[in-house]
Amino acid sequence: MRKFVVRAALLLLCVAVPGLSSAATITSLPDFNGPSNSSGFPVDLGVIGTFNYVLPVGEVVVSASFSGTYGTQLVSLSTAGFDVEIGGETLTVCVDGAANCWVGAAPLRPFSFGLSPATFAALATGSVDLRVIQTGGTFVRLGTPTLTIDTRPGNVPEPAAMVLLLAGVGALALRRRGVRLS
Repeated sequence: MRKFVVRAALLLLCVAVPGLSSAATITSLPDFNGPSNSSGFPVDLGVIGTFNYVLPVGEVVVSASFSGTYGTQLVSLSTAGFDVEIGGETLTVCVDGAANCWVGAAPLRPFSFGLSPATFAALATGSVDLRVIQTGGTFVRLGTPTLTIDTRPGNVPEPAAMVLLLAGVGALALRRRGVRLS
């Protein structure tokens, strides 16, 4: 009986604890240096690239993030304000006119956003476009746009279901040994 309980506990840990069975898919696009626009905002610069990737067979998306850098040391103004759209979700990377965007000759600044669960269905397709919407004047500078997707097996039961299953199996084992449960 003790071996059974230990094995069941190990199985529960390996299957039901989030993170133990997750895999990450990471894909990046080349740097993007947009055209110089000075009016008519917002300006949809269109799809600047497509993230293509292969998710492990039978796995589902459990979290995702979008990261990269913005700004440049090559021009007097670091970058124009801009948003990105990925998987149907719009993220404001650099707010037009904010000090963190409009700093002359400043170094590249990193950013990172967690994507909402509403985007997971789009991410599960293995291909998602990255669109840029310019919200302020001059150039959009976006460096190494990176998509990170965490997955886990799709057929993993919820922890509560595993507890019920293990309780039932334990009760059957005790009954088989002749122990009364009532």
